[in-house]
Amino acid sequence: MKLKKWQRKQKAAIGLKDDEEVVKKLRDYEGYIQRKFTPEVFSEMVARLNKKQKEWVVRTGFGGLLQFQMQHYPHRLGYKIAESIDRKRCSLKLIDGNVEISPVIVSKVLGMLNGEKEIEFTSDQTEEDLWVKQFENKANGKITPRMVYNRMNRCEDLDRMFKLNFMVLMSNFLIETNANGYVNQEILHFKGNVDHCYEYKWCELLISRIKSSHRYWES
Repeated sequence: MKLKKWQRKQKAAIGLKDDEEVVKKLRDYEGYIQRKFTPEVFSEMVARLNKKQKEWVVRTGFGGLLQFQMQHYPHRLGYKIAESIDRKRCSLKLIDGNVEISPVIVSKVLGMLNGEKEIEFTSDQTEEDLWVKQFENKANGKITPRMVYNRMNRCEDLDRMFKLNFMVLMSNFLIETNANGYVNQEILHFKGNVDHCYEYKWCELLISRIKSSHRYWES
């Protein structure tokens, strides 16, 4: 097959003849965890909330998250943290000693409240079906964090859909997300009251998901 002029130049630049194939370098994933949810999306979201939306976030118990400003973190950092987790002791094994992963520590580090009520989920699809309808042509549920953020960014109200969008981004960033890059919609099955999130055990939910995700990562 006859090469175009730019293709010949490209091969010549890396020392290849016209009839030699370019071998694509495969990425080495050793010591590397792919990020499925950049923290930039979450930090942009909390920064753009209006006054009444921020007041609701505080009232429901997630006020500590309003100070979140992280934009990026290294891929290798995620790998090192995963590698350091001791599931049996629920701690991080570090050079200078172990750090316990407890509800108290999680609350202090992330600003999440840990109430007294267990978090339960329902199998009812009603809330999820209504939520998906705000995204045109996405009945298949393939919705990215950025799409949720864009919907929130256009919303000035403090309605049910805003609250659900906040809960989706919060849970995907802090608790558990999908490996395929689309948001995990489990939180839409939350049986509790989204206006009283401070009553529920969010830190304990996070710890349980750390354990299950780490078990899957090791397998």
